[in-house]
Amino acid sequence: MNYKKIDDIYLLCLQEGERVIGSIERFVETEGIISGFFWAVGAIRNVELGIFDIEEKDYIKAIFKDYYEIVSCHGNISVDPESKKPVIHTHISIADKNFKLFGGHLFEAEVTVTFEMILLPVTVPIHRNINQKFNLKLWKVI
Repeated sequence: MNYKKIDDIYLLCLQEGERVIGSIERFVETEGIISGFFWAVGAIRNVELGIFDIEEKDYIKAIFKDYYEIVSCHGNISVDPESKKPVIHTHISIADKNFKLFGGHLFEAEVTVTFEMILLPVTVPIHRNINQKFNLKLWKVI
C-alpha cells in the first residue's frame, strides 16, 4: 500500500494482491484513525459480498471469483464498543466483463490492478451498539 496525507485527507493506493478490508483495518489502526468516511475505485477479484437477511438476522453471502471493475465503493469507519477496534463498513457495486452488476456489503476482496481510495477521517468517535431487533452493531449517534 502507498498512501499520502494531504491536509486532513488520506489518499491510499492498494496494490495487486492486497486484501481490501484487511489493508484498510491495518492502516486505520496504524494511523490511529478512529472514525471516518471513504470512497474508492479500482479492480478486484475473489470478492465476498453479503446481503442482510432481515428475517434470519444474518448475511446471505456469495463469493465472486472472477475479476471485476469497481463501479462504486464507499463506506465508513466507526468504533466497536466492546473491542475498541475499528469497524470498516463497506458497500460496493462491481461489474463483470459482460457489464453485469453485482453489489452489497463487502466482506473482503483481493486487488487485481489497483484500489484507489480517498479517506476523510473525523476526530470524534462514531460508536456502534448492538441493535437487538436485527442483532447488528449499528451507529449510535447522540
